[in-house]
Parts: sequence; C-alpha cells; structure tokens
Amino acid sequence: MGSFFQLAVGGGINESFEFDLESFATRFNYNRFETYNALVILEKDEYLTLSDSISLLSRLQFTCTNLELYDFQLRNPNLDPLIKHLLRAYSGMFDHHVKIKEHQIARAVKATEQAVIKALKYLSTIKLVDFIQASNKPKLIFLKDFW
Repeated sequence: MGSFFQLAVGGGINESFEFDLESFATRFNYNRFETYNALVILEKDEYLTLSDSISLLSRLQFTCTNLELYDFQLRNPNLDPLIKHLLRAYSGMFDHHVKIKEHQIARAVKATEQAVIKALKYLSTIKLVDFIQASNKPKLIFLKDFW
C-alpha cells in the first residue's frame, strides 16, 4: 500500500487517499477478491478504513489572511473575479471548509468548469486555499502504521 501511494515508511497516517481496487490489484498482479478480503481484515483490525464510493461536493477554505488575499488579488487581476465571487457567494470560507459547486461558480464568472477547477488547484498549490475536489472514488484512510 505504501508503494502504491508512494509513501515513506510510516507516512500517510490519518490521511485520506482515493483508492481504486481494480488499479491496485492489476498493478501488483493480485486477485481482486483476495485483495478486497485483505482490506476487510485490515479494516477490522483498525489499520485502515475504506469508505464506500459516494459522490461528495467539493470543499474550499481560505487558508490565508484577508490582507494576504487582498494583496494577491491586486497582483493577480485575472483571478480577482473568481475570488470576489467566492467571497460573495459563500460565507464562512475563512473559518471552515464550505461545500462548493464548480459548475455554478463557472457560470457566475463566465468561465469553463475546467478553468475554475484549474484556478482553485493553483490557489491551493500556493497555499491561499485548501481545495478538496469532489470525487466518487472510495477513500482509504490509514489509521496506524503497519509497514
């Protein structure tokens, strides 16, 4: 598992990873049924937890101060409409993660959904926001070190 997620020994504890059982089993030439049963045993022994495949909305939180954000907006006028829309349309984004809908944001700022996602990922990369993109893949969370 550590190799699959490219984790250092002991890394990944309490982190969430998208997990594709089919891809994992194929990569290591494992039987899918046996692999699933092994995961069930690891989950029962509280080494990991594997969530069901459910579709969740994306979530976003500003991780910078108001002053840092304002300074960024002045230096990056191309992203200013997106940031202003986020601040107007969603409350509490400086305090906690807020569920967002990229397609609605895209419509409001007259951009494509892919452009909005790309911009949010960029803002996350430079640590202005914490962007958790929606996914319908199961999530695997390591609860304790087992390698």
